[in-house]
Amino acid sequence: MIYIYPYKLGSTSARDLRNELAIRLGKRPLLVRPDGQFRPRRDDLVINWGNTNIPRWHWGTNDLNGPFNVAAACNKLDSFKVFKTLNIQTPLWTEDRNEAQNWVNSGNTVVVRTILNGHSGQGIRLVSEGEVQAAPLYVQYKKKRHEFRVHVFQGSVLDVVQKRRRNRDERPETFNNQIRSYDNGWVFCRDNVTRVPEMDSLAISAVSSLGLDFGAVDIIYNESENQYYVLEVNTAPGIEGTTLLLYADKIASLL
Repeated sequence: MIYIYPYKLGSTSARDLRNELAIRLGKRPLLVRPDGQFRPRRDDLVINWGNTNIPRWHWGTNDLNGPFNVAAACNKLDSFKVFKTLNIQTPLWTEDRNEAQNWVNSGNTVVVRTILNGHSGQGIRLVSEGEVQAAPLYVQYKKKRHEFRVHVFQGSVLDVVQKRRRNRDERPETFNNQIRSYDNGWVFCRDNVTRVPEMDSLAISAVSSLGLDFGAVDIIYNESENQYYVLEVNTAPGIEGTTLLLYADKIASLL
């Protein structure tokens, strides 16, 4: 039997995945909590959908995305440290406020991250002049021609989508070309997406480096450098449409 261990019981993607798996398995998987009475059997499969809490019940060796690994991926600083150790390309980053200030003084824009486990642009401030505030992580802003989300599952690329601007009449007043979140006017599209081996390989390496079985890797492409950079790995990505079906097919095939 398959169970889903979501970061919150109300997760839309976790519930949608559960419903798709029910179609394939003939029985709807249960959503389980870290402190509940759930006790997995030896042949059960538990899928961790972004939960960093160590459950009361035993985490099996066949389960997907252990909580410790998810915690490292959710923490932007921890994941950047892992990427640096394994030479996985990211934008320049530092914990040193003085170094970040020097970047700004030299004409660079700095992404100040006051929250290490935020999502959808939470805890992000862009600084291109003036004083840099105290924060646990500073990332030098890297211009990007394209931004992709590459879904990796057990060492292979499952799906690739690209962030694109919403139609002009649908964009919010908060539209932002630098912080590309849904709230800032960006959506994922799959038509006419160009995949290259370098991007796929980088995404697979990023997921593997964190000890994850699956993850959605946000990757940008800098045209002037002809270089791809990893921004983060999402362990509870929003999935719908074709991406949702691909996840459900892959997970169902594991039984």
